[in-house]
Amino acid sequence: MNEPKQSGKKYILGIIVVIVLALTNPAEEKHKQVVFDRLSEHAAKEGVWSMLALAAGKDLVLAQFQYHNYLLASTTTYDDKRLTIGVLGNVLIVGD
Repeated sequence: MNEPKQSGKKYILGIIVVIVLALTNPAEEKHKQVVFDRLSEHAAKEGVWSMLALAAGKDLVLAQFQYHNYLLASTTTYDDKRLTIGVLGNVLIVGD
């Protein structure tokens, strides 16, 4: 007799998880900011001219990245290579 109640609770919990994932899916701008921050770190190691070039061409550089929204999570790719994964409001760098 408890089985239908447990099944109903699992269903409700599943719906809550889906709603939380959908509401906290990071936006495109957050992905691009994380990518740009990583690029800036690498440019800083190369020197001031690399940093200036990156800053001057920020919009051009970021336009090369594709954002993919899967409702519950999102990714950013460049040349069919996944760079970031976004879930629960966080954006994680996949590779270096």
